[in-house]
Amino acid sequence: ANTARNDKVGIKRHNPRSHRAPDIVLEVRKEGEPLHLFIFDAKYTKRDLAFNTYLRECIIKYVHGIGHSSNPSVVSSMVILYPDSDDVFMDFHTKPYNLYGACPQKPTLGAQALSMEHTKNKDDTGLETLLSKLFETMRS
Repeated sequence: ANTARNDKVGIKRHNPRSHRAPDIVLEVRKEGEPLHLFIFDAKYTKRDLAFNTYLRECIIKYVHGIGHSSNPSVVSSMVILYPDSDDVFMDFHTKPYNLYGACPQKPTLGAQALSMEHTKNKDDTGLETLLSKLFETMRS
């Protein structure tokens, strides 16, 4: 039987749920530091489904399903992207452990709304702000 107890280094699972193909992966490598993956999966859905359903599914699929022999926790963030006019980030963690808190937890887990409505008073989109913060936390 193909069970975790019988696993060996390099074993590959072959079943319908073993395929890992998120929509966007940013692979960040810095010499002498562990590899970081920022994973984004786009869903054409509403806010509640993005955060309460798809985020949890993708945490299991990507955060727990992708590893590397030199760094088992290679995924630094898992973010669902969905369309919404609010352009907000919903964080799985609460303050002070959320991305914008004093003690951000890793990996970052959340859902980022993508708004196509831009105003003249707004310099950055929510996605730009999120990416800046993700890179900032990677350095700390």
